[in-house]
Amino acid sequence: MKILIAEDSDSTRLFLKVLLKQYGYEVISARDGLQAWQLLQQHPDLALVLTDWLMPNMDGLALCKKIRAENTPHYIYIVVLTQKDQKSALIEGMEAGADDFLLKPVDKNELRVRLQAGQRVIDLERRLAERNQNLLDAQSQIHRSLKAAAQTQRRLLPAPKQIQDYQFDWRFYPSEFVAGDMLNFFSLTPRHIAFYQLDVSGHGVRSALLSFALYHRIINHQESPGLLLEYREEQWQPRPPADVVDDLNQLFQSKDNNEDLYFTLLYGVIDTQQNAIAFTQAGHPKPLHVTRQGEVQSCGQHGFPVGMLPEFYYNTQHLSLLPGERLIIYSDGVTECLNEAGEEFGTLHLSDYLKNSRKLDLSRLLDGLGAQLRSWRGSNNFDDDVTLLVLENSALIKT
Repeated sequence: MKILIAEDSDSTRLFLKVLLKQYGYEVISARDGLQAWQLLQQHPDLALVLTDWLMPNMDGLALCKKIRAENTPHYIYIVVLTQKDQKSALIEGMEAGADDFLLKPVDKNELRVRLQAGQRVIDLERRLAERNQNLLDAQSQIHRSLKAAAQTQRRLLPAPKQIQDYQFDWRFYPSEFVAGDMLNFFSLTPRHIAFYQLDVSGHGVRSALLSFALYHRIINHQESPGLLLEYREEQWQPRPPADVVDDLNQLFQSKDNNEDLYFTLLYGVIDTQQNAIAFTQAGHPKPLHVTRQGEVQSCGQHGFPVGMLPEFYYNTQHLSLLPGERLIIYSDGVTECLNEAGEEFGTLHLSDYLKNSRKLDLSRLLDGLGAQLRSWRGSNNFDDDVTLLVLENSALIKT
Protein backbone atom coordinates (compact mmCIF):
# COMPACT_ATOMS: atom_id res chain seq x y z
CA MET A 1 0.00 0.00 0.00
CA LYS A 2 1.16 3.53 -0.77
CA ILE A 3 1.66 6.01 2.06
CA LEU A 4 2.38 9.73 1.91
CA ILE A 5 4.71 11.29 4.52
CA ALA A 6 4.58 15.04 5.12
CA GLU A 7 7.44 16.07 7.42
CA ASP A 8 9.64 19.17 7.32
CA SER A 9 12.49 17.60 9.34
CA ASP A 10 14.87 15.84 6.94
CA SER A 11 16.11 13.40 9.58
CA THR A 12 12.63 12.46 10.80
CA ARG A 13 11.37 12.13 7.24
CA LEU A 14 14.27 9.81 6.37
CA PHE A 15 13.74 7.74 9.55
CA LEU A 16 10.04 7.32 8.77
CA LYS A 17 10.73 6.48 5.13
CA VAL A 18 13.19 3.71 6.02
CA LEU A 19 10.94 2.33 8.75
CA LEU A 20 7.83 2.28 6.59
CA LYS A 21 9.61 0.55 3.72
CA GLN A 22 10.55 -2.17 6.22
CA TYR A 23 6.86 -2.53 7.01
CA GLY A 24 6.14 -3.08 3.30
CA TYR A 25 4.77 0.34 2.35
CA GLU A 26 5.50 2.17 -0.89
CA VAL A 27 6.56 5.56 0.46
CA ILE A 28 6.08 8.99 -1.12
CA SER A 29 7.48 11.89 0.90
CA ALA A 30 6.92 15.67 1.05
CA ARG A 31 8.69 18.49 2.92
CA ASP A 32 5.50 20.34 3.88
CA GLY A 33 1.73 20.31 3.53
CA LEU A 34 1.68 22.19 0.25
CA GLN A 35 3.97 19.68 -1.47
CA ALA A 36 1.96 16.86 0.10
CA TRP A 37 -1.22 18.30 -1.39
CA GLN A 38 0.39 18.48 -4.83
CA LEU A 39 1.53 14.86 -4.54
CA LEU A 40 -1.99 13.79 -3.60
CA GLN A 41 -3.22 15.29 -6.89
CA GLN A 42 -0.55 13.36 -8.78
CA HIS A 43 -1.30 10.07 -6.98
CA PRO A 44 -5.10 9.78 -6.68
CA ASP A 45 -4.78 6.21 -5.38
CA LEU A 46 -3.14 7.41 -2.14
CA ALA A 47 -5.33 6.53 0.83
CA LEU A 48 -2.95 6.77 3.83
CA VAL A 49 -1.28 10.00 4.99
CA LEU A 50 1.21 10.47 7.84
CA THR A 51 1.71 14.18 8.47
CA ASP A 52 3.51 16.37 10.96
CA TRP A 53 1.40 19.04 12.69
CA LEU A 54 3.82 21.96 12.51
CA MET A 55 5.25 22.61 9.03
CA PRO A 56 5.97 25.70 6.87
CA ASN A 57 3.76 26.80 3.94
CA MET A 58 0.90 24.51 4.97
CA ASP A 59 0.76 22.76 8.33
CA GLY A 60 -0.74 19.37 9.08
CA LEU A 61 -4.17 20.61 10.17
CA ALA A 62 -4.52 22.81 7.09
CA LEU A 63 -3.68 19.74 5.00
CA CYS A 64 -6.34 17.76 6.85
CA LYS A 65 -8.97 20.42 6.17
CA LYS A 66 -8.04 20.64 2.49
CA ILE A 67 -8.27 16.87 2.07
CA ARG A 68 -11.66 16.71 3.79
CA ALA A 69 -12.97 19.59 1.69
CA GLU A 70 -12.00 17.77 -1.50
CA ASN A 71 -14.41 15.33 -3.11
CA THR A 72 -11.92 12.47 -3.18
CA PRO A 73 -12.88 9.22 -4.94
CA HIS A 74 -12.16 7.24 -1.76
CA TYR A 75 -11.52 7.84 1.93
CA ILE A 76 -8.05 9.08 2.97
CA TYR A 77 -6.95 8.03 6.44
CA ILE A 78 -4.80 10.69 8.16
CA VAL A 79 -2.45 10.18 11.09
CA VAL A 80 -0.99 13.39 12.61
CA LEU A 81 2.43 13.47 14.27
CA THR A 82 2.68 15.96 17.13
CA GLN A 83 4.41 16.83 20.36
CA LYS A 84 1.15 18.22 21.75
CA ASP A 85 -0.48 15.84 24.18
CA GLN A 86 -3.20 18.10 25.58
CA LYS A 87 -6.83 17.11 25.18
CA SER A 88 -7.57 20.45 23.49
CA ALA A 89 -4.99 19.66 20.79
CA LEU A 90 -6.59 16.29 20.13
CA ILE A 91 -10.02 17.93 19.79
CA GLU A 92 -8.63 20.59 17.45
CA GLY A 93 -6.98 17.95 15.27
CA MET A 94 -10.06 15.73 15.08
CA GLU A 95 -12.21 18.70 14.14
CA ALA A 96 -9.76 19.45 11.33
CA GLY A 97 -10.27 15.94 9.95
CA ALA A 98 -7.50 13.82 11.51
CA ASP A 99 -8.28 10.17 12.18
CA ASP A 100 -5.49 9.39 14.64
CA PHE A 101 -2.49 10.90 16.45
CA LEU A 102 1.01 9.77 17.24
CA LEU A 103 3.25 11.54 19.74
CA LYS A 104 6.82 12.46 18.90
CA PRO A 105 9.35 11.00 19.26
CA VAL A 106 7.76 8.19 17.28
CA ASP A 107 7.65 4.71 18.78
CA LYS A 108 8.06 2.35 15.83
CA ASN A 109 5.77 -0.36 17.23
CA GLU A 110 3.04 2.16 18.00
CA LEU A 111 3.44 3.57 14.51
CA ARG A 112 3.08 0.09 13.00
CA VAL A 113 -0.14 -0.81 14.83
CA ARG A 114 -1.76 2.59 14.25
CA LEU A 115 -1.08 2.35 10.53
CA GLN A 116 -2.44 -1.19 10.53
CA ALA A 117 -5.62 0.15 12.12
CA GLY A 118 -5.82 2.78 9.40
CA GLN A 119 -5.29 0.13 6.74
CA ARG A 120 -8.20 -1.89 8.15
CA VAL A 121 -10.43 1.19 7.84
CA ILE A 122 -9.28 1.75 4.26
CA ASP A 123 -9.82 -1.91 3.35
CA LEU A 124 -13.31 -1.78 4.86
CA GLU A 125 -14.12 1.37 2.91
CA ARG A 126 -12.94 -0.27 -0.32
CA ARG A 127 -15.04 -3.38 0.33
CA LEU A 128 -18.07 -1.18 1.01
CA ALA A 129 -17.37 0.76 -2.18
CA GLU A 130 -17.21 -2.51 -4.15
CA ARG A 131 -20.47 -3.69 -2.62
CA ASN A 132 -22.11 -0.35 -3.37
CA GLN A 133 -20.92 -0.60 -6.96
CA ASN A 134 -22.31 -4.13 -7.17
CA LEU A 135 -25.63 -2.82 -5.85
CA LEU A 136 -25.59 -0.01 -8.41
CA ASP A 137 -24.84 -2.53 -11.17
CA ALA A 138 -27.68 -4.75 -9.96
CA GLN A 139 -30.00 -1.75 -9.78
CA SER A 140 -29.03 -0.79 -13.31
CA GLN A 141 -29.76 -4.34 -14.48
CA ILE A 142 -33.15 -4.29 -12.75
CA HIS A 143 -33.85 -0.91 -14.35
CA ARG A 144 -33.05 -2.35 -17.79
CA SER A 145 -35.15 -5.44 -17.11
CA LEU A 146 -38.13 -3.38 -15.95
CA LYS A 147 -37.79 -1.16 -18.99
CA ALA A 148 -37.81 -4.24 -21.23
CA ALA A 149 -40.84 -5.61 -19.33
CA ALA A 150 -42.65 -2.30 -19.82
CA GLN A 151 -41.94 -2.47 -23.55
CA THR A 152 -43.27 -6.04 -23.60
CA GLN A 153 -46.42 -4.93 -21.81
CA ARG A 154 -46.89 -2.12 -24.31
CA ARG A 155 -46.55 -4.59 -27.18
CA LEU A 156 -49.33 -6.72 -25.70
CA LEU A 157 -51.78 -3.83 -25.91
CA PRO A 158 -53.77 -3.76 -29.17
CA ALA A 159 -53.37 -1.03 -31.73
CA PRO A 160 -56.30 1.39 -31.92
CA LYS A 161 -58.51 0.17 -34.74
CA GLN A 162 -61.99 -0.27 -36.14
CA ILE A 163 -63.69 -3.67 -36.02
CA GLN A 164 -66.73 -3.64 -38.26
CA ASP A 165 -68.68 -0.48 -37.25
CA TYR A 166 -66.94 -0.10 -33.89
CA GLN A 167 -63.94 2.13 -33.32
CA PHE A 168 -61.60 1.39 -30.40
CA ASP A 169 -58.89 3.59 -28.87
CA TRP A 170 -57.12 3.75 -25.49
CA ARG A 171 -54.50 5.49 -23.37
CA PHE A 172 -52.29 3.90 -20.73
CA TYR A 173 -50.22 5.82 -18.16
CA PRO A 174 -48.50 3.41 -15.73
CA SER A 175 -47.45 4.75 -12.33
CA GLU A 176 -44.33 2.53 -12.46
CA PHE A 177 -42.34 0.86 -15.22
CA VAL A 178 -44.77 -2.03 -15.36
CA ALA A 179 -48.38 -1.95 -14.29
CA GLY A 180 -51.21 -4.20 -13.18
CA ASP A 181 -53.65 -2.72 -15.71
CA MET A 182 -54.44 -4.48 -18.97
CA LEU A 183 -56.97 -4.07 -21.79
CA ASN A 184 -57.83 -5.75 -25.03
CA PHE A 185 -60.47 -5.97 -27.75
CA PHE A 186 -60.82 -8.53 -30.54
CA SER A 187 -63.28 -10.28 -32.84
CA LEU A 188 -64.95 -13.16 -31.06
CA THR A 189 -67.17 -14.44 -33.90
CA PRO A 190 -68.06 -12.87 -37.26
CA ARG A 191 -70.91 -11.15 -35.41
CA HIS A 192 -69.40 -10.46 -31.98
CA ILE A 193 -66.57 -8.37 -30.54
CA ALA A 194 -65.12 -8.92 -27.07
CA PHE A 195 -63.43 -6.24 -24.95
CA TYR A 196 -62.16 -5.94 -21.41
CA GLN A 197 -60.21 -3.81 -19.02
CA LEU A 198 -58.73 -5.11 -15.76
CA ASP A 199 -56.80 -3.67 -12.85
CA VAL A 200 -54.73 -5.97 -10.62
CA SER A 201 -54.38 -4.86 -6.99
CA GLY A 202 -51.12 -3.17 -6.08
CA HIS A 203 -48.45 -1.92 -8.45
CA GLY A 204 -45.22 -3.05 -9.99
CA VAL A 205 -43.87 -6.45 -10.94
CA ARG A 206 -46.20 -8.73 -8.93
CA SER A 207 -49.28 -7.05 -10.33
CA ALA A 208 -47.85 -6.97 -13.84
CA LEU A 209 -47.12 -10.71 -13.80
CA LEU A 210 -50.76 -11.47 -13.02
CA SER A 211 -51.94 -9.05 -15.69
CA PHE A 212 -49.68 -10.84 -18.21
CA ALA A 213 -51.19 -14.19 -17.19
CA LEU A 214 -54.70 -12.79 -17.56
CA TYR A 215 -53.91 -11.37 -20.99
CA HIS A 216 -52.98 -14.85 -22.22
CA ARG A 217 -56.04 -16.35 -20.54
CA ILE A 218 -58.69 -13.91 -21.78
CA ILE A 219 -58.02 -14.28 -25.46
CA ASN A 220 -59.82 -15.78 -28.43
CA HIS A 221 -57.90 -18.73 -29.78
CA GLN A 222 -59.13 -22.02 -31.20
CA GLU A 223 -57.03 -24.21 -28.91
CA SER A 224 -58.89 -23.04 -25.79
CA PRO A 225 -62.32 -21.68 -26.72
CA GLY A 226 -63.96 -22.88 -23.50
CA LEU A 227 -63.61 -19.64 -21.50
CA LEU A 228 -65.07 -17.16 -24.00
CA LEU A 229 -67.03 -19.36 -26.41
CA GLU A 230 -69.40 -22.30 -26.24
CA TYR A 231 -70.77 -24.52 -28.98
CA ARG A 232 -74.52 -24.32 -29.33
CA GLU A 233 -77.00 -24.34 -32.21
CA GLU A 234 -74.25 -25.87 -34.35
CA GLN A 235 -71.90 -22.92 -34.06
CA TRP A 236 -69.51 -21.21 -31.67
CA GLN A 237 -71.23 -18.46 -29.73
CA PRO A 238 -70.10 -16.10 -26.96
CA ARG A 239 -70.61 -17.28 -23.41
CA PRO A 240 -72.50 -14.82 -21.20
CA PRO A 241 -69.99 -12.39 -19.66
CA ALA A 242 -71.13 -13.35 -16.15
CA ASP A 243 -70.17 -16.99 -16.82
CA VAL A 244 -66.75 -15.91 -18.05
CA VAL A 245 -66.12 -13.84 -14.94
CA ASP A 246 -67.47 -16.62 -12.69
CA ASP A 247 -64.88 -19.00 -14.16
CA LEU A 248 -62.09 -16.47 -13.72
CA ASN A 249 -63.16 -15.93 -10.12
CA GLN A 250 -62.77 -19.63 -9.39
CA LEU A 251 -59.53 -19.89 -11.31
CA PHE A 252 -57.79 -16.94 -9.67
CA GLN A 253 -58.72 -17.27 -6.02
CA SER A 254 -55.86 -15.41 -4.26
CA LYS A 255 -55.98 -17.49 -1.07
CA ASP A 256 -55.58 -20.70 -3.09
CA ASN A 257 -52.41 -19.26 -4.63
CA ASN A 258 -51.08 -17.93 -1.31
CA GLU A 259 -51.06 -14.48 -2.87
CA ASP A 260 -52.85 -11.37 -1.71
CA LEU A 261 -53.67 -10.47 -5.29
CA TYR A 262 -57.06 -9.87 -6.87
CA PHE A 263 -58.25 -7.78 -9.78
CA THR A 264 -61.16 -5.68 -10.91
CA LEU A 265 -62.53 -6.40 -14.35
CA LEU A 266 -65.04 -5.21 -16.88
CA TYR A 267 -65.64 -7.79 -19.61
CA GLY A 268 -68.13 -7.23 -22.42
CA VAL A 269 -69.36 -8.60 -25.72
CA ILE A 270 -70.80 -6.50 -28.55
CA ASP A 271 -73.48 -7.94 -30.81
CA THR A 272 -72.75 -5.89 -33.92
CA GLN A 273 -76.05 -6.77 -35.60
CA GLN A 274 -78.17 -5.60 -32.67
CA ASN A 275 -75.87 -2.75 -31.47
CA ALA A 276 -76.18 -4.38 -28.07
CA ILE A 277 -73.53 -4.81 -25.39
CA ALA A 278 -73.62 -7.45 -22.68
CA PHE A 279 -71.06 -6.84 -19.94
CA THR A 280 -70.12 -7.82 -16.41
CA GLN A 281 -68.37 -5.73 -13.78
CA ALA A 282 -66.21 -7.20 -11.06
CA GLY A 283 -65.35 -4.30 -8.78
CA HIS A 284 -64.41 -2.09 -11.74
CA PRO A 285 -65.65 1.52 -11.99
CA LYS A 286 -68.99 1.96 -13.73
CA PRO A 287 -68.49 2.72 -17.45
CA LEU A 288 -69.85 5.96 -18.85
CA HIS A 289 -72.25 5.94 -21.78
CA VAL A 290 -72.24 9.08 -23.96
CA THR A 291 -75.56 9.22 -25.82
CA ARG A 292 -76.41 10.90 -29.11
CA GLN A 293 -77.90 13.80 -27.20
CA GLY A 294 -74.61 14.35 -25.32
CA GLU A 295 -75.84 12.97 -22.03
CA VAL A 296 -73.29 11.07 -19.94
CA GLN A 297 -74.79 8.17 -18.01
CA SER A 298 -73.07 5.73 -15.67
CA CYS A 299 -74.20 2.14 -16.08
CA GLY A 300 -73.69 -1.28 -14.61
CA GLN A 301 -73.05 -2.56 -11.10
CA HIS A 302 -69.75 -2.65 -9.27
CA GLY A 303 -69.71 -6.24 -7.98
CA PHE A 304 -66.75 -7.75 -6.13
CA PRO A 305 -63.21 -7.99 -7.53
CA VAL A 306 -62.19 -11.31 -9.01
CA GLY A 307 -60.29 -13.56 -6.62
CA MET A 308 -61.78 -12.29 -3.36
CA LEU A 309 -64.94 -14.35 -2.74
CA PRO A 310 -65.11 -17.89 -4.17
CA GLU A 311 -68.87 -18.19 -3.64
CA PHE A 312 -69.76 -14.91 -5.34
CA TYR A 313 -71.53 -15.10 -8.70
CA TYR A 314 -71.77 -12.24 -11.15
CA ASN A 315 -74.56 -10.74 -13.24
CA THR A 316 -74.65 -9.75 -16.89
CA GLN A 317 -75.72 -6.17 -17.66
CA HIS A 318 -77.13 -5.01 -20.99
CA LEU A 319 -76.74 -1.77 -22.90
CA SER A 320 -77.66 -0.49 -26.36
CA LEU A 321 -74.96 1.50 -28.13
CA LEU A 322 -76.54 3.30 -31.06
CA PRO A 323 -74.60 4.81 -33.96
CA GLY A 324 -72.69 7.89 -32.79
CA GLU A 325 -72.66 6.77 -29.14
CA ARG A 326 -69.64 5.96 -27.02
CA LEU A 327 -68.76 3.84 -24.03
CA ILE A 328 -65.85 4.91 -21.83
CA ILE A 329 -64.17 2.36 -19.56
CA TYR A 330 -61.55 3.55 -17.12
CA SER A 331 -59.49 2.44 -14.13
CA ASP A 332 -59.93 3.98 -10.69
CA GLY A 333 -56.62 5.76 -11.27
CA VAL A 334 -58.62 8.24 -13.36
CA THR A 335 -61.33 9.26 -10.90
CA GLU A 336 -59.06 8.90 -7.85
CA CYS A 337 -56.31 11.08 -9.33
CA LEU A 338 -55.46 13.63 -6.62
CA ASN A 339 -54.52 17.27 -7.04
CA GLU A 340 -52.22 19.20 -4.71
CA ALA A 341 -55.15 19.91 -2.37
CA GLY A 342 -55.85 16.18 -2.03
CA GLU A 343 -59.08 16.38 -4.07
CA GLU A 344 -60.07 13.57 -6.44
CA PHE A 345 -60.68 14.19 -10.13
CA GLY A 346 -63.94 12.26 -9.69
CA THR A 347 -66.67 11.12 -12.03
CA LEU A 348 -68.16 14.63 -12.17
CA HIS A 349 -65.06 16.14 -13.80
CA LEU A 350 -64.77 13.11 -16.06
CA SER A 351 -68.42 13.34 -17.14
CA ASP A 352 -68.18 17.09 -17.79
CA TYR A 353 -65.11 16.56 -19.96
CA LEU A 354 -66.76 13.77 -21.96
CA LYS A 355 -69.87 15.86 -22.52
CA ASN A 356 -67.91 18.90 -23.69
CA SER A 357 -65.61 16.79 -25.90
CA ARG A 358 -68.19 14.55 -27.54
CA LYS A 359 -67.53 16.05 -31.01
CA LEU A 360 -63.81 15.23 -30.88
CA ASP A 361 -62.55 12.04 -32.48
CA LEU A 362 -61.41 9.35 -30.08
CA SER A 363 -57.70 10.09 -30.32
CA ARG A 364 -58.10 13.80 -29.61
CA LEU A 365 -60.62 13.07 -26.86
CA LEU A 366 -58.17 10.74 -25.08
CA ASP A 367 -55.20 13.07 -25.54
CA GLY A 368 -57.22 15.92 -24.09
CA LEU A 369 -58.32 13.84 -21.13
CA GLY A 370 -54.74 12.81 -20.45
CA ALA A 371 -53.73 16.48 -20.49
CA GLN A 372 -56.57 17.33 -18.08
CA LEU A 373 -55.47 14.62 -15.66
CA ARG A 374 -51.84 15.80 -15.73
CA SER A 375 -52.99 19.37 -15.19
CA TRP A 376 -55.20 18.30 -12.29
CA ARG A 377 -52.36 16.27 -10.84
CA GLY A 378 -49.82 19.05 -11.36
CA SER A 379 -47.37 16.44 -12.60
CA ASN A 380 -46.75 13.94 -15.38
CA ASN A 381 -46.48 11.16 -12.79
CA PHE A 382 -49.47 9.40 -11.26
CA ASP A 383 -49.83 7.57 -7.94
CA ASP A 384 -51.88 4.84 -9.60
CA ASP A 385 -52.03 3.34 -13.07
CA VAL A 386 -54.30 5.35 -15.37
CA THR A 387 -56.02 3.37 -18.11
CA LEU A 388 -58.71 4.55 -20.53
CA LEU A 389 -60.57 2.53 -23.16
CA VAL A 390 -63.15 4.14 -25.45
CA LEU A 391 -65.34 2.38 -27.98
CA GLU A 392 -67.67 4.12 -30.40
CA ASN A 393 -70.40 2.88 -32.68
CA SER A 394 -69.22 4.70 -35.81
CA ALA A 395 -71.95 3.47 -38.13
CA LEU A 396 -73.66 6.19 -40.09
CA ILE A 397 -76.74 7.56 -38.35
CA LYS A 398 -79.83 6.87 -40.45
CA THR A 399 -82.03 9.90 -40.99
